[in-house]
Amino acid sequence: MIFFRTRSGGEPSSLKIRSHVRWFLINMNQQEKIDKLLELSKLAYSQNEVPISCLITYQNKIIATSYNQIEKHNSCFEHAEIIALKKAYEKLNTKNLNDCEIYISLEPCLMCLGAIINSHIKKIYFLCLDNKKGAFSYYNIQPSIDNLEIHYIENKETKELLTNFFKTLRK
Repeated sequence: MIFFRTRSGGEPSSLKIRSHVRWFLINMNQQEKIDKLLELSKLAYSQNEVPISCLITYQNKIIATSYNQIEKHNSCFEHAEIIALKKAYEKLNTKNLNDCEIYISLEPCLMCLGAIINSHIKKIYFLCLDNKKGAFSYYNIQPSIDNLEIHYIENKETKELLTNFFKTLRK
């Protein structure tokens, strides 16, 4: 099931994935998580990494945070989601994260979605669509696996941070 929420309250723009749409309100606890994602994305940006971040919660507490470290480790596997999943496995001493939720600044790619599904996380929240490599908006993956809930919370600051990063990179 896919849930959408835009900051302006309007319909999300340029989405291929409009089935099962339900609106929801952002509560204060979610806003704190969004703020943490922005903080981590800015940290990635300052280290010349693509400003994508991730955090995982268990019982509504943050247990793992990360940001992209592809350039640092010279590896395409060092996505924020993969790093956060590894930290959560270690923290909870399990590979089954079915009581956890994952928050990501950018829609997950196919590799990261596969890792999230295999970790048994049931809820994904993301702040920005990825029209070039996004599992849902580009590849149009339907999240019918394991009753997965996908929540898109449009966040303009995240989009601007990514846009500015790539503008700077192209100069």
